[in-house]
Amino acid sequence: MHILVAMEASQPTHFHLQKTAKMAVWRSLGEVAEIIAGHPLYRFEGDTGPAIPIINIRDLEHAADLTHFLETAAISDPARFGRARILPDDVIVTARGTQLRSVLAPARWQGAVASSNLMLIRPKPEILLPELLSVFLQSPAGVKAFEQRRTGTQLLKLTLRDLAEIEVPVPPLSEQRQLADLLRSAQDYYVNARYAAEMRLMAARQIVSERILPPRKPATGDPE
Repeated sequence: MHILVAMEASQPTHFHLQKTAKMAVWRSLGEVAEIIAGHPLYRFEGDTGPAIPIINIRDLEHAADLTHFLETAAISDPARFGRARILPDDVIVTARGTQLRSVLAPARWQGAVASSNLMLIRPKPEILLPELLSVFLQSPAGVKAFEQRRTGTQLLKLTLRDLAEIEVPVPPLSEQRQLADLLRSAQDYYVNARYAAEMRLMAARQIVSERILPPRKPATGDPE
């Protein structure tokens, strides 16, 4: 199978996939990944120490936004957060809230701490690549799997056990690598294009602002 993805009109990017995809097997998430609960941050209110970035639910929608910065908290002993600190290729999902969300943690979030409203999924790389897991969890089938495990009517709640029991597709690793390359290339282009567009918009607004708001002339009686 030959896939052409036009990244730019003058620089298309080609991807070659196997003509016949092998059937994926379905395995429980608990078999193919480590699942980690976020950390309750209220215990550290009033603490002193280095500023540690904190990831909350609202940050998930800004994962691709290079201009978005995480809040920080002063923590005297960051080691107390243990495994709740983000590692490369962690998939972050909501454990509580009104909406189901999941995102592959960007590299710039490494070392940040997941709050107690979140859970981390750390796939075993010899079984399942994080890029594919993230895509599945955001797909209609993945959202449905979440919905079937959630409890509560208005506020969603998922436990570690709930998440571990969700079944996910696991294609052959060779095919996963090809698909992950496709995703990474497209994601890199998307992030860079979005950042460039935002910088261009900011520059344009600055130019327009300077044009329509010229330096104010001193009024009569104002000091020169």
